[in-house]
Formats: sequence, C-alpha cells, structure tokens
Amino acid sequence: MKYFLLLSVFFSAMISHGMTFSEMYKNALISERKGELFIAINEYENAYRIAPTSVMKEQIELKIARITEDYAIKTGLYEKFLKNNDKSRFYYLVCYELGTIYYLKNELSKAINIFSILASQAFGTPYFIKSNLFIASIYLNTNQPDSAIPVIHRVLETVEDYEETAECYFLAGKAFFQKNKLKEATEYFLICAGNFSDSYMGRGALLELVRLFSQSGDSASAEMYGGIIALKYPDSYEYNEAVKLITNVNKKDAVSASEELISFQLDEQKKTSLLDLIQSEMIETIDVKETVSGDKYFLNPGTYIQLGNFSDEVNAEEHLKKLKNRGVESLVIYRGIGKDSYFYKVLSGPFVDRKDANQKVIVLKDMNIDSFIMEISKNYE
Repeated sequence: MKYFLLLSVFFSAMISHGMTFSEMYKNALISERKGELFIAINEYENAYRIAPTSVMKEQIELKIARITEDYAIKTGLYEKFLKNNDKSRFYYLVCYELGTIYYLKNELSKAINIFSILASQAFGTPYFIKSNLFIASIYLNTNQPDSAIPVIHRVLETVEDYEETAECYFLAGKAFFQKNKLKEATEYFLICAGNFSDSYMGRGALLELVRLFSQSGDSASAEMYGGIIALKYPDSYEYNEAVKLITNVNKKDAVSASEELISFQLDEQKKTSLLDLIQSEMIETIDVKETVSGDKYFLNPGTYIQLGNFSDEVNAEEHLKKLKNRGVESLVIYRGIGKDSYFYKVLSGPFVDRKDANQKVIVLKDMNIDSFIMEISKNYE
C-alpha cells in the first residue's frame, strides 16, 4: 500500500509538471473529495509552490492542515501558520480551529492559550464570543467556576445569537451549581430552559435541574423537571438521563421511574400547570438603575422582550430601525453598564403581562426573529 501511494505521488508530480495553478488546485480538490488525502496533500503542495498570491498560499496551507490526519503534524501545521502569518485574514479562523482541536483532544491548557488570543484580539467578530464560551467551558471542566463567571458575564454583554445566548445562561447555571449556589443556578437554568426551548441547551438545562434537585435530595422537584423533559423531549438523551437520576434519588427501578415520567404526558391538567410554571419562572430580571423620567433611555417597569444586545449605540439604533421596518412595534433601547463600558439592549414592550409577552415571542419566532422575555423590575426616578 505504501509503495502504491509513493508511486501515486510520483506520477502526480510528473503529471503536474507544466500545469497551471488552477489545474493543480483542481486536481488536489478532486483527490480530496475522493478521500485520497495523501495524494491531495502532495498536489496542494505542488500548487502552493506556484500560487500567484499570498492569500492563495495561505488558503492552501490551511487546506493541508485540515486534511492532515496525524495529530502532531496537523497541530504543528496550524501553529506554523499562526507563527508565520500573524497578519493573515485567516488568522482568527486558524486560531479557532486549532483551539477547538486542542479542546477536543483534552489538551485544555493549550486550548485556553489559543482561545485567549481571540478573547483579547477578536472583539467584534464571531470568534470573540465563541472563544470566550470555550474558555468558560474549560474553566467549568476543570472546576474553576469563579474564573468562568466573569467570562460568561462578558459574553452576555455582547452576545446576540440565539444558541450562544442559550449557552451563556446554561454555563452560568453550571458555574453556580459548582459553587453550590443552588438558588442562582436554578434561576439561570430556568432562564435557559424557558426562553431557549428550541436550543439543545434548553433541554440540557432541564436535565441539570433534575440533577441539581436529585443531588440536593428534593425528589419532588427532580421529578417535576423530569416530567417536563418527558413532556417536551420524550425520546431524547436528556429523558434517558433524567430517568437514571430519578431512579437513583428515589431508589426506584428504571422501569418505574420511566413510567412515572411518561405519565406526565397523559395528564393534560398536570401538563398545563407544569408548562405555566416553567414559563412563569423562566424570566430574566434586570433593574433599571440609570434612567429617569425624561431621559432618552427612560423605561417604565414591566415585562419586555429582548431583541438584541449591542456594545455600540449606533448598532443598536440600526437594529431597532430594521425591526421597525419589519413591523415590530413598541421598540425601545435600554442602556446598561458593563464591565468597562455601556451596552445597549433593543427591547419591545412593555406588555400587559408575561402571557402577552409569551404570545409575542411566538409571533416573532414565526418571523425568524429570536427573542426572550426580560422583566424590568424597577426604575430609579
């Protein structure tokens, strides 16, 4: 086999002689798609030698690193790229890919070093949020919740993406769970599960609530949240794990625990009361500490829906205009203070009550607009 590969490389080199860059690159792509990675790497290397621009050379370097199967060689190629191309347009992308590779291989100290580059340099890009979420996850994986919490809060000040926002609340719940601050952990898990039920983090948060109450000996609450998993995600990994946790806490056999959770699906009255409970609890609450009547950012207390979160006022105002053009009404901007600067939340409201706000969230979801409920608890006049 090795002899065959060497012959293939030899003939590939012979054939590539006299070819244009485009022809060489096309051949490499074809070999890659066929799964002939050893040959593809050789063809990419041939194309690299005559690539007409530095950007094309960088693209080929990245291609070769991605399809290299040997872990040590792969990471070496990524590291070489970062060392030699610190001004490259692909620099942040390569950092992110290398950090992810280290993370998946459980080389967490190397991963956090790479992600820290993005966390310090890539503000305003998607890699800033993604890298900080990885850093927070690594801290939690190594039982360092006090280090994770400020990272999570930093992300919450700027995050806009639905899945990433859900992950922030989920990680915040895990951090406080590790600190044994169960009240705070419960609140964050509830926000995640209630406002981000379409996210895989939402059902993960419900499972963490089952775990939290199982470990604290509150079997009734564990069964309640297990019942919600049975209602909303009956064939999921989370459901099977909830059964195991409830089996352990109640000393029941797995069949009995499973039947008990499934029974939640059959009782409509119980189903309605549970879903009302989870919707009523899963609200983020903030205090308006700066606005006064007549202020540009004055807000009355009440129930609002968050539609965006920005570090820049101009971006917040532009987002508000776009939403207004799409027919979203009652739009306002809330200004808050982050660690070092202001942040600006685009809100809709206030609504009559949470039920009214929930209905609006559903309408917005149908418009492909992500949102979640936020309770303005107080204003300071």
